Amino acid sequence: MRLTDEHLAIWEREGYVVVEDFLTGDELQAVFENFLCYFPTADDFYRHRPRYRALNEGQMAGVREFPFSGTALNDTITHPEVISFAERVLGTTDVHCTHGQIWAKYAGASDYHQDLHCDYPTNTLVYPREDGKWRQVLALLYLTDVTADLGPTGIVSRRDSAPFDKRYWPPGRPKKDFPELYAREVPVLARAGSLLLYSMSTWHRGTSMLAREGCRFSMTSVYRHAGYEWMGWRAWPREALQPAMKAWLVHATPRQRQVIGFPAPGHPYWTAETLEGTACRYPKMDMTPYREAFRAAAVRAVAPATVMA
Repeated sequence: MRLTDEHLAIWEREGYVVVEDFLTGDELQAVFENFLCYFPTADDFYRHRPRYRALNEGQMAGVREFPFSGTALNDTITHPEVISFAERVLGTTDVHCTHGQIWAKYAGASDYHQDLHCDYPTNTLVYPREDGKWRQVLALLYLTDVTADLGPTGIVSRRDSAPFDKRYWPPGRPKKDFPELYAREVPVLARAGSLLLYSMSTWHRGTSMLAREGCRFSMTSVYRHAGYEWMGWRAWPREALQPAMKAWLVHATPRQRQVIGFPAPGHPYWTAETLEGTACRYPKMDMTPYREAFRAAAVRAVAPATVMA
């Protein structure tokens, strides 16, 4: 287990935890190579900068969202270890991924400075709760080394931010108004493959890139209890016709599909008609787990009741 109960205890106490080397070796390399389908390496960016002028048009210019071509990025957003961590936080296996994106930052391309903030304004319609099933889990995976001059995430622990947490709105904290909060901030310096897990109420920010050249590649995803529709970012069915989504749904496991809202094997949604229709829609998808669960449920439904003596 890469994400242990000790990591969970730190997350509960501090509001975040850094997991070094969550991805390594071939797994990390596959995700990095998939990332390069969307953005250039630092060397290529600076060598052919006019080609990539769009990446100079604001700090969000380097953002792309799920689903992705290839499988490594999509599989990491639905990584079983991250899902298991979210299950333990939320106390349920009924976990839904609401958001997945990649972000490329290049030194000198834009000003990446942000004020300390919480992420809930764009992830829930209400004020966040930080207890049990009402919480959300955010995962930030670094795909390149993060040094002090390459825009590390600044973050404040739950204990250190407590005196500032009850000023409900706005959710941003400019340094000129909250110098004591910034004094408690620590930078997340980490090797490529490291994972930052935090909550919707954790104060954090993107910092400026001070290096003359260099890049910071990362991936962000968000998880919540399924069925709580006031929390979310994207409705995945709107992406259903994208070739990348269709290809990944065919590739994914039933559990991975379930995490983005696809009915699990054994779900009451499945009927003979919906099974056949879905098989026609995705001819290369292995429908065996869904059909077997449907047949098993049908057998149980017609089995005679046990007579109690």
